[in-house]
Amino acid sequence: MNAGIPLLRSELIPDFAGSTIMNVGREVRFALRTLRGAPLVSILAIACISLGIGAVTTVYSTASAFTFRPLPQLDDPARLLLFGEQPTSERSVADQVTPGTFGDLRTLPEFSSVSALASWTANVAGFDVPERANGARVSAEFFKTTGRSAALGRTFTVDDIQAQHRVIVLSHGLWQRRFGADPRVVGTTIRINGEGYDVIGVMPADFAFPPATQLWTPLALSPEAAADRTTRSLFVMGRLAPGVSRERAAAVVNVLGRRIAADYPTTHKSWVVRMQPIEEYFGAGPRPFMIVLLAAVFFQLLIACANVANLLLVRATARHREMGLRVALGATRTRLVAQLLTESVLLAFTGGVVGIALAWWGIKATMASVPLEVQQYIPGFGAIVLDVHALVVAAVVSMLAAVAFGIVPALVGTSVDVSVALREAGGSEPRRSRLRALRSGLVVGEIALALMLVAGAALMATTFRRVSLSDPGFRTANLLTATITLPETDYKTDDAVARFWTQLRESLGAEPGVLSAEVTSILPMSWGDSRMRVYPELEKPAQIENAPVAGFRRVSPGYLDVLGVARIRGRSFTESDRQDAPPVIVLSESAARRLLPGRDAVGQRLGVGRDGRLATVIGVVHDVRANPLTSESPASVVYVPMAQWPTRTASVVLHTGSSDPTAQTATLQRVIAIQDSRLAAGEVATMTRVIETVASPQSATAQMLLASAFIALIMAAVGTYGVMAYAVARRTHEIGVRVALGATTGMVVRLVMRGALRMAAVGVAIGLVGAVLLGHSMQAILVDTNSADPAILGAAALLLGAIGLIAGWLPALRATRVDPVRALRTE
Repeated sequence: MNAGIPLLRSELIPDFAGSTIMNVGREVRFALRTLRGAPLVSILAIACISLGIGAVTTVYSTASAFTFRPLPQLDDPARLLLFGEQPTSERSVADQVTPGTFGDLRTLPEFSSVSALASWTANVAGFDVPERANGARVSAEFFKTTGRSAALGRTFTVDDIQAQHRVIVLSHGLWQRRFGADPRVVGTTIRINGEGYDVIGVMPADFAFPPATQLWTPLALSPEAAADRTTRSLFVMGRLAPGVSRERAAAVVNVLGRRIAADYPTTHKSWVVRMQPIEEYFGAGPRPFMIVLLAAVFFQLLIACANVANLLLVRATARHREMGLRVALGATRTRLVAQLLTESVLLAFTGGVVGIALAWWGIKATMASVPLEVQQYIPGFGAIVLDVHALVVAAVVSMLAAVAFGIVPALVGTSVDVSVALREAGGSEPRRSRLRALRSGLVVGEIALALMLVAGAALMATTFRRVSLSDPGFRTANLLTATITLPETDYKTDDAVARFWTQLRESLGAEPGVLSAEVTSILPMSWGDSRMRVYPELEKPAQIENAPVAGFRRVSPGYLDVLGVARIRGRSFTESDRQDAPPVIVLSESAARRLLPGRDAVGQRLGVGRDGRLATVIGVVHDVRANPLTSESPASVVYVPMAQWPTRTASVVLHTGSSDPTAQTATLQRVIAIQDSRLAAGEVATMTRVIETVASPQSATAQMLLASAFIALIMAAVGTYGVMAYAVARRTHEIGVRVALGATTGMVVRLVMRGALRMAAVGVAIGLVGAVLLGHSMQAILVDTNSADPAILGAAALLLGAIGLIAGWLPALRATRVDPVRALRTE
């Protein structure tokens, strides 16, 4: 007997599995026949679900690349941490440390490697026109920390750093674009900033870290520089050692920070060393936008599920007699629920497949909406794809949607009284009343969610309009901008730097078609920013870190006039504000109000920077709008003369006499080449384009929200119409009786519209509350926009109310055409 048991089990298990498969197959075939028997319901349900799942998959793929997994080019980025030093009084996490702290971090055994980098701008020669490229000077452990190696050649070694070899690693894009993807470039010498560098490697196509970096050179620190405890200029990241948790590493880093503060009180008193996951740091910028979009598509999916649930409820009511008959023949309620859920799963599966196809198109449209100038600075931009993660999300969402829109109709549809069901198709009056309330509740939810989406889209559209179309406080027309970087090896002194910018301005200003040429360290509303500690002369804080921070702009004498920044009082800079003249400063209106409240700013002296260099305020100008994602807007800004505060990287602003400033691009390149043939003009763009680029996150978010809101409006209208049309159909006999007894057209319309008015009113009321909460959560990405703007909320309420009334009025109109004689024969 015992010998036969394994054989018995081996026979039974396949039979059981085969029986289960046959049962599932039978249920699926029956569900397919049922769905084919109601093609309109099936098509509408699939359309709703596919729109919802397509939107969710599109936004998830974007959010995954921008926020959840923004660094696909790094190996196991979850174990990479970023360090920063900052005063204890500041809440935001800093991203730079001193070389001395970098040296301390390298000694911690909790990290398998710690590397540092400093940004660097290079003029790459060897072409007809030199190219300005973003570069990084990196320590020997950099590529080990990232977990990536060269696709061609090699990366740096410790010997390269110690021997201070002039070597370079190229990005794949620069190698392809400028060197024709020639593998023989490895081992050759190229000219960077006028100096020869030996090319030792080319990185893979998917590697560009930090974002937009096109070349890497060794970071060689002298013993004096390595011991620096003052200048926080290094971007430092570390990889956790195997088996070490973030919590343990954080505790060790906190102890290190306290020890540094105790050992170096002059430079580190009240300072701490903090760390954060590097993915969190790089995903922080897009995160508020992605959260809003994910919420929007979730609402859209809920509306879709409510619509499908309503369709299936109507279908379940129509099948009431069928269900009663099946129960009478012995079918259990569990079997019936499983059958109806199978139909829901098939609808969701088909909708999911169509939704994935829509998501593929949606991802392409999303990528096209991001300007080329911005794409390179988004670490995960190239990773916006329909990958396995996105397909899993689509599958999970499809199944959850099937349960969400299928479970209630399944339970309602199988709750039958056999005797009643066999006598009448519609069920008892109490049951009809409960179904009407359920369908009405779903429509109320649709209207409320649609109102929230419409309000959110209107808020983002308003923000986009105010960022891109409102008066920024400066001239934007007929301006061409370009950024230039002077190599330190050739422009070693402040005099040399100041002299170059003066000569360039004069040469460009003398060109035909150029009215004037000026220079600034930071363009208004650009992605770059520079800040400085500034304080009144007699109010220097004990700790410089406690001094107010203001935007810091080095500008040439005519810059403010060329941009049309209006002067409030005092004067602007002149050519006499040279390096050997007394330091002067011009404040924006916000800066004057913040730094010198209640005082006339002109004539006051301010300390600037850590060294407290004193400068006299000579004028106050109007505020200009700033990039809302990098600084407050309008920004508190201090302007200083370029000659007194020289910088090697600056943007040239050409005021042209043409409505097409780009026509002067060749002139700009030619004049630069005449003055120094090794230099390149980078990021050449009109000022109008600069503003468009800055507004691109708001623009893309507004477009996606508007699309979701439009779809939501259609779904809400269809849902309301469907419920009201079904109600009219169910009440045909009643309406016929009323008409036969003398009811007028107005009375019939009021009878039908009463339900539509009730649903619209409740939905709008709930939606207004939700819209206020949604607007409050969007405050971080709104610019000069009231998150509870009464005009926007009122318009959204009127729109949804009107849609609800129109959707109810059409069935009411049909009700007035009921033939009493025919209606009395319907039951």
